[in-house]
Amino acid sequence: MSFCNETAPVAAKKHQCLLCGEDINVGEKHVKRTGVWNGDFSSFRMHAFCCEVANEEYDADAWEFHETDTFHELLDAYLRGRAAEL
Repeated sequence: MSFCNETAPVAAKKHQCLLCGEDINVGEKHVKRTGVWNGDFSSFRMHAFCCEVANEEYDADAWEFHETDTFHELLDAYLRGRAAEL
């Protein structure tokens, strides 16, 4: 990665979360990353919660190369672990 910018905009239109594949709805605050990776410009959006889970559970930037089904399993395990802590 030669450049990366992260913002937290409110969606003006519907987007799709890179991590879980579900909709980011109009009016929803989310994470937007733009940058240059391996010489290619890229931009993607994620639910704030999905981004938080990925940052805690995945190594460095490895989460960017995940599969949606695998991420759903990770989310389920994460939520079960948090529920057990309560």
